[in-house]
Amino acid sequence: MPGNSREYWLCVIGPTNGTQLPSDADIPMHMLVKTGFEKMTGHKPDMCSTGWGITEQQKDQIIEIRERKTSESESQEPKGQPDKSILTVFEEHIHD
Repeated sequence: MPGNSREYWLCVIGPTNGTQLPSDADIPMHMLVKTGFEKMTGHKPDMCSTGWGITEQQKDQIIEIRERKTSESESQEPKGQPDKSILTVFEEHIHD
């Protein structure tokens, strides 16, 4: 990692009715995220925390923190063009 910076990726997805999900419903998405991380970075993640069940209030707090961080980063870093070549790693998973 450049400059020993330790950054983490965040995703909040939903909503769904958790009571209608089968037990172990987290496993497929958890494994896809871990696999995607390894393909993109070339190494296994040190940690991967996933799971259904955060509340609407918790989701709002997470989004607020993320938006604040994004605003701070955007004010400090010039915007470049996205590197679309990274998507070739995941072409088999992209469906329009």
